[in-house]
Amino acid sequence: MCHVLQTQVLPGVVLSHTTAAALMGIALPASADGGIAFHLPRVQPGRIDSRTGAAVPRNPLQPPLHVRVPAPHHPAAGPRVRVHRGTPELRLQHDGFLVSHPLEVLWELAGLLGHSDLVAAVDSILSPRARQLGGGRHLLTRAAIREHVAAAPAGRRGSRALRRALSDAREGVESPAETYARLLIVAAGFPEPTVNLPVLDVLSGKIRRIDGAYEAQRVGIEFDGDVHRTGRSVWREDEKRRDGLAASGWLLRRMTGADLVHPDEFLTRLHRSCTERGVPVPPVGSWRGRVLLEGAMDYSGRMAR
Repeated sequence: MCHVLQTQVLPGVVLSHTTAAALMGIALPASADGGIAFHLPRVQPGRIDSRTGAAVPRNPLQPPLHVRVPAPHHPAAGPRVRVHRGTPELRLQHDGFLVSHPLEVLWELAGLLGHSDLVAAVDSILSPRARQLGGGRHLLTRAAIREHVAAAPAGRRGSRALRRALSDAREGVESPAETYARLLIVAAGFPEPTVNLPVLDVLSGKIRRIDGAYEAQRVGIEFDGDVHRTGRSVWREDEKRRDGLAASGWLLRRMTGADLVHPDEFLTRLHRSCTERGVPVPPVGSWRGRVLLEGAMDYSGRMAR
């Protein structure tokens, strides 16, 4: 779709906003653009063909494509294309597509995403995998992004949201779930844990990383996503890892996606572990009834009890 758009429908336009973010692997919430902006369109199964027993596909879902064009122009490109005026100051070639530079994409997302989701997008740009996302033209560090934002014209749309997201963003985060977990824990009043702390597993001799860690007290927070249920070998490796960290003196608290929606039970368990090990903690239950993931499009509407 992007190829046809840039070569046949609107030659020379710059792919932008969630389209550029999806192409470059910048984290987006599942609800962005109707829940389908972060992956290629999938053909949904429809009725079953009685002769062959095969599923007859429905029409595939098609995410809207966002493009930037020079200000005087506003071409018609069809209902699935969202045209934004103004060519981005920074742009680059990525996998054969002309896209807004990641630094520009952050400005574009700042007007679309809530706070937690914008932090997750910044974290993904700062991740080890994406450090050279700027094609070598920019080292995408937190300091570099902050400098870019500071140099923007006064009053540029999204400045306040982007500065606030940068203050909560961290380098070394490996998934949006880790971002949400960190923001939730801090919003509840706990000290901010260290991100992906490398720790020696004394049983295997391997270096393990703990998603969130209180290093001095050896209390760790681990986020268990769906990948941990993909097979017996993954489960066995997880158990070996936990045994090795426990033997190294670490007390681990596990967090799941359900805990992001209803965090009280997890926070109670974390409170107990932190109290046991001497980590400063907030008063019991002070987080109840609060929307802890502020501005998270996937979770905020379901968080408060």
